[in-house]
Amino acid sequence: MNKSFHAQPARSGAAIAPNGIRMKPAERVFRFLESELERPGIQEGNRLPTIRELAGRLKVSTFTVQKVFQRLAGEGRIRVEVGNGAFFLASGRKADHAFITLGIPAPGAMSNDIWGQRICCGMLNMAARSGKGVRFLPLACWEREGRLDRSLLLNMVSQLDGLVLFPDADNDPVRLGYDRAGKPVVDLNPPSETSTANFVSPDYFGASVALGGAWRALGKKRVLFLTGAPLEASVSNRLRLAGLAAGLGQNPMGFLVGCRVIIADSVEEEGGRRAMQWILSRGKWVPDAVYCFGDLLALGAVKALREHGVKIPAETSVVGGTGLDLSTTTCPELTRTGQPFEKIGEELVGMLQQRIRCGGASAPGRFLPMSFIAGGTTSAKENELLVLQ
Repeated sequence: MNKSFHAQPARSGAAIAPNGIRMKPAERVFRFLESELERPGIQEGNRLPTIRELAGRLKVSTFTVQKVFQRLAGEGRIRVEVGNGAFFLASGRKADHAFITLGIPAPGAMSNDIWGQRICCGMLNMAARSGKGVRFLPLACWEREGRLDRSLLLNMVSQLDGLVLFPDADNDPVRLGYDRAGKPVVDLNPPSETSTANFVSPDYFGASVALGGAWRALGKKRVLFLTGAPLEASVSNRLRLAGLAAGLGQNPMGFLVGCRVIIADSVEEEGGRRAMQWILSRGKWVPDAVYCFGDLLALGAVKALREHGVKIPAETSVVGGTGLDLSTTTCPELTRTGQPFEKIGEELVGMLQQRIRCGGASAPGRFLPMSFIAGGTTSAKENELLVLQ
């Protein structure tokens, strides 16, 4: 039989937070119930006071109490049964902290990975705002042949409450191992095109559709997608290419736009330069639009095009796909997609916290909008079309 527990009478100062700031009604209800749920004597299945009882006790509306109940239920801390009341879930009791780690080196170790550093900064900021909510465990020895040793993550599963996985072709065994251990995982970028849960990702597809649409409207005929990794090894690559193709479609004159894919031998600037030199040396096909997986590849492509005498953007437009600060590079005016790096990091930690609180329950995947940083490697008309997206 379910046991009930009785809320203690609200004190006259209950509407004032410890810092002296008067709390809003919903926050007052949440703080009151949170303290009740943390009392040592509370057990699994204890019934909470009714919505009407709490509303009268705390002098707030029943609607306010109902919204707080919904929030606690979403966090997996109570169970609400229509017509029967709300009940405490022991599995939802908050611990002092949750131990998590990242499937990526610590930010200080990634001297060249500005993308990863900025996302990690967002994660650390979110963890700091969470107070006692998160503690990061470092990887003792993360690198093997220049890559993260995924076996280390599996060896740490007993020490962790959750894991944030950065993109890697070898992530499937890690994800499966944590799932079997009941430890939630959140991915940066969807693990596959059909994934619908437990990931946070920039909207690569949507941004690429917008770019393809702009180029179609301007009559681009020879489009190049330049990447540094095989398509089968990168979901974000495939999403970019699929979006670009969808945006290009048929141009207003009715003919299909030609689109080619070239894989560079690295994602660095020199890799982009060598790949573009190879294309230009063949002399039969010069692109009038180039979309690069990353900004560094785009810098190399711009360098090779200029060395070949191609005018940018009059003859060829170039767009990078990362959104880095290029102020100290050879082409600071590069047009590029803008990714919400810090927001991505915050959402990753927030989703993992939610999954931990809810006993591992899945969370809907999130695609975060991308913008365009308009620059001098695309025309004024292109920039106008991209900024309006």
